[in-house]
Amino acid sequence: MAEDHRFIDSDGSETLGREQMSDAWRHYFEMVPDYRIDVQEVFSRGDVVVLLGAAEGTFAGKGALDPRNHWSVPAAWKVVVDGDRVAVWQLYINPEPMRAILNRMGHA
Repeated sequence: MAEDHRFIDSDGSETLGREQMSDAWRHYFEMVPDYRIDVQEVFSRGDVVVLLGAAEGTFAGKGALDPRNHWSVPAAWKVVVDGDRVAVWQLYINPEPMRAILNRMGHA
């Protein structure tokens, strides 16, 4: 990530800076330890890359991962590259399936 990295979530909220984003990713992987993205198509023009595919994971509860807390959603990402670093990572998903699970888990 670039030092002034910018992450834009699907709700428009932003995390600014490499250190802040590294902390945010650490926290996210504690919540969703099996998070993964499956990129099916890639388009690029200049310093902008668009990834199309799906994101999935399982929200961690107590103990082993519960399959009922697993979600998978279509996703797209807009990535802006600055040299050999990612300057912007923007996520486009429908967060409702994840919200429903978090609500059921009592985390909303």
